[in-house]
Amino acid sequence: MEENKENDKQVPIKELSKSEKLEKAFAKERVEISEFIKVNITSKMNDIQNIANVQVHILSQRQRLVDKANELRSANRKQKQLIASARNQKYRFYKLEYDLKLNDYEIKNHIEADIESTSSMMKMIDNQILFYKETTETVDKCIWMVKYLIESEKYKSGGF
Repeated sequence: MEENKENDKQVPIKELSKSEKLEKAFAKERVEISEFIKVNITSKMNDIQNIANVQVHILSQRQRLVDKANELRSANRKQKQLIASARNQKYRFYKLEYDLKLNDYEIKNHIEADIESTSSMMKMIDNQILFYKETTETVDKCIWMVKYLIESEKYKSGGF
């Protein structure tokens, strides 16, 4: 029985776009952060002996999240300025230099198509900033949980 030689051809692997790479990196980072919180904070809160370690992890993780969120916000602001500038340039191009006469609705559609990849990356960045914000809120709740764990331990041991 002969094998079909056409099936033996190697299919070229499609190279990932910038937005796909960014999405993969953000997804990986979200998993890593969630796993860190689960392993180093929430799972260790059940033992009062680990509370000092948990507090250190809470505060360091919170600071990392705040720093990363601020870095992305800064990059996001710069990118939004570039997009606004690109929109103005594209509008002038389609209004004055384009081969076909377009109305404002068509110009808007052309501009949106031209900046689609940048807009999708901006949405991914906004989503990541939201993740940082919500995770920071969760870590803040863990800080309060530590306080109540310590108080309940004092109560159990008769220290109140």
